Amino acid sequence: MEPRSRSLSPSTSNVSGRAVAGPFQTGAIVKAFRVDSAGVKGALLAQTTVTNNQGNYTLSIPNSYAGAV
Repeated sequence: MEPRSRSLSPSTSNVSGRAVAGPFQTGAIVKAFRVDSAGVKGALLAQTTVTNNQGNYTLSIPNSYAGAV
């Protein structure tokens, strides 16, 4: 995934971008996970769907999280 923008709201940060390997279908699932300092995948932070066949997505990640995704 290749994030394009990030905007803040009171309780979440929105991360928008475009998946860069495909083909893509509207409704495909995009997930963001915590990543620890060793690069190990952790808990699911957010999940959304691809909004078009170009791979566009927007995830809302809780502002309480600080770290790699």
